[in-house]
Amino acid sequence: MIIRFLNEDFKIRFIYLIALYFCLLFKPQYLLFIAQALVFLRLIAFFKMGPTATFLLGVIMFTLNLVGVYLLRDLIDTLAQGMYLHFTYKDPEMAKSTRSADPWLEQYGFFKQAPYGMFIAFWGPTVKEMVSKPVQLIAGIESGFLLLLFMLLCYKRLTYFLNKGLFNPRIYFALGIIIVGILFVHYPFGFLNPGSGIRYRANFYLLFLLMLFYLFDMNAISRIIKNKI
Repeated sequence: MIIRFLNEDFKIRFIYLIALYFCLLFKPQYLLFIAQALVFLRLIAFFKMGPTATFLLGVIMFTLNLVGVYLLRDLIDTLAQGMYLHFTYKDPEMAKSTRSADPWLEQYGFFKQAPYGMFIAFWGPTVKEMVSKPVQLIAGIESGFLLLLFMLLCYKRLTYFLNKGLFNPRIYFALGIIIVGILFVHYPFGFLNPGSGIRYRANFYLLFLLMLFYLFDMNAISRIIKNKI
């Protein structure tokens, strides 16, 4: 559905409704950002926006997300401080992680730790954990492969942007809303426990690959979708 909307095919198919329903049922936190991207793309087409208007709309949507997080900062901070009940190393009987929840126990520590936390929650084990545990090492190698693949898929468009200044705000904002949004809501579930981070990222990393493959070769993925291969 995302790829079709990027290709300005806005026909609503029955399978989309089923997909959205299941996403709402099982992963509503992901649907929050997927829906934003779909609405963003639909508004651009409906009002026939040019690059400048599209860029401004993208900035507005990102700003609204930041404002929403700011307004809910105390609630989010309180919930983050309670995560140690599930991911704590202090109680041997409840221990589910070797990582400390201390960064979240100070006021707004959740947000201060977010840039690093979003990365390590997706990556999984730290270097120290990979060295000490062979199983974690395997997970780290897998994460390295995924990150390298992501970088290769982004390389072509990044080169165009740096060399020729070609920037498509419609595509980059749509994908950015989804990727950054999902990584942010994944962060609290993967930061304190590398095993949980690796398990939960299985819910969305294939979506990331599909979108980044579209970024790498828009025509190829469009043909695949069109031919239903």
